[in-house]
Amino acid sequence: MNKIKMTVMSLVAVLGLSACGSGGDYYDDLTTLFIVDIFNERVNDIEYICDTTSGLTGDHGLAGEFSFRPLDDCTFYIDDHIALGDELFIVDITDRGINDVYYTCNFDSGFTGEFNADGEFFYDYGYNDVCTFEF
Repeated sequence: MNKIKMTVMSLVAVLGLSACGSGGDYYDDLTTLFIVDIFNERVNDIEYICDTTSGLTGDHGLAGEFSFRPLDDCTFYIDDHIALGDELFIVDITDRGINDVYYTCNFDSGFTGEFNADGEFFYDYGYNDVCTFEF
């Protein structure tokens, strides 16, 4: 009788543990976008921290790339030397600007920005800026 109980309990444990993590690939629900400059060149090495992901833009194989999950907020730490000018764009893989994304930038100079159309956002060139996007 004890052997039957042990066998049943072992089977239940194996089945229970094998279900852990079977909800699909960790990357299945990631959205990937890109940061480009005014010349439509993808910008690498901008540090970002989202609610569920983090890294540097372009550190997963594609220039300017960053990934996040739906409804994440993502904060970008834009160094004063990262790009020319004071505007960048968030685009999809076809270089189409992403609309309807609210953002704020807290600049060292004290300026705060908000969303603009076609994925365009302004930062304060010459300062280290922190911009948060609500995807």
